[in-house]
Amino acid sequence: MNDGVGIRRAVPSDADLLVELQSMVQTSQDSNWHEVLPWHLWLTDSQFFTYVAEQSVLIGAVAVGPIRDSDLVGDDLLDGNPGEIIAWFIHPDQDYQKLGRKLLVHGLTVLKRCFFESAVIWVASNSKTAPAVIQSLHFWDTGLERVRNLSSKSINENCYKLHLGSYF
Repeated sequence: MNDGVGIRRAVPSDADLLVELQSMVQTSQDSNWHEVLPWHLWLTDSQFFTYVAEQSVLIGAVAVGPIRDSDLVGDDLLDGNPGEIIAWFIHPDQDYQKLGRKLLVHGLTVLKRCFFESAVIWVASNSKTAPAVIQSLHFWDTGLERVRNLSSKSINENCYKLHLGSYF
């Protein structure tokens, strides 16, 4: 991993920088996907926790909190007081530097400290690296799939879950 990368809790003034980083990540993956996440809401609502990785600029983010769309996930995901990894991404120049894994572990630690018993994450089905990272942390594929209809396109996603009871 690159030296000099710090992780800190995001503050409301990071919202525009997070939108910019998110846009860069989405553009590198698929130029037709331009969803802007509600960063300002997540950075001011005490239910959500957002952490950023930075050097001289933001290079990654993870946001966690309670499951947002409980009516869309089914009862089998809601058992065990689950929290959700609601956003997780890194700058495309940071691929294969283990920074994504470090951010995800940080998010899981926050969920555990907030007394969530499990963690849920939805991953785009065409993602090349995310499934390997989350499975290396012992998430299991729930077999659930969903289609998110965004303003610019639809995204197919797969759901993974991790029990946090013995996480640390």
